[in-house]
Amino acid sequence: MIGKKAQGHVEIVISFVIFVGFLLFLFVIFNPFSQTANPKAANFIFNNLEEELEVSLMSVSVSLNKEFEEDIKNCFKIVGSGNLIHDLLEDLGCEKGKVIVRDKEDTKKAEISSSSFHIQIEKSTLSSPDNKFYTIYCSEDIIGNAVLGPCESYLNNGDFTLGIVVNRTVWSAAKLEDMKDDYKDNEKYEILRRSISGKDDFGLQVFDVEDEGIDLSTGYDWDLTDEVQDREVHAQIFPVKVLESNGELRQMKARVLVW
Repeated sequence: MIGKKAQGHVEIVISFVIFVGFLLFLFVIFNPFSQTANPKAANFIFNNLEEELEVSLMSVSVSLNKEFEEDIKNCFKIVGSGNLIHDLLEDLGCEKGKVIVRDKEDTKKAEISSSSFHIQIEKSTLSSPDNKFYTIYCSEDIIGNAVLGPCESYLNNGDFTLGIVVNRTVWSAAKLEDMKDDYKDNEKYEILRRSISGKDDFGLQVFDVEDEGIDLSTGYDWDLTDEVQDREVHAQIFPVKVLESNGELRQMKARVLVW
């Protein structure tokens, strides 16, 4: 039979164990030494990413007159100073060879000379009246094709109607590739981190809109992330449009991570 004195010692030990266990529980929950990023930092980082990745994209719609459209065989050309489209591209500051043309179905329909604003446009295969509408895009990130073949039809000023010029900013696929390379380089990453997030580490994953919700472990178009251990990660998704060098404008989503 245990004496009262021994029983008192056991109670003291049990009480001490419970007390230490409670302190450990509080330490795990409210770890004063843990490093966590501000959840609002994702918005700050996204805004800085936009400044680094954005590029200007200008566009103008062209509607062909019915008579001209019916006379086109396979293609038509825009050539020479004095043509409203030619002069407009110069006035907008578009670089030669940095222009692309797409039809109403967003199919690429042009070959662009790299030395001038000579544009050869393939006739749209869409049904009337959709086959008379084209959109000309201009951006420093677009790479035109310099191969011009034979074409008999020339687009003169009375053969079309110009729409309004739209100027917007979109993300650049080329700049995303450059940033991805910098992200993988330890020295360049430190410079990138200071300019994008200040002090927090960050990651960026860009993917197609329709891919959201599926396993993207190997399916990101651009994946700028690193392994994160013992850190709380905050993530937020933003809609973005990404311009490819062929003039394709992709509706995508950017997941910004910060830890």
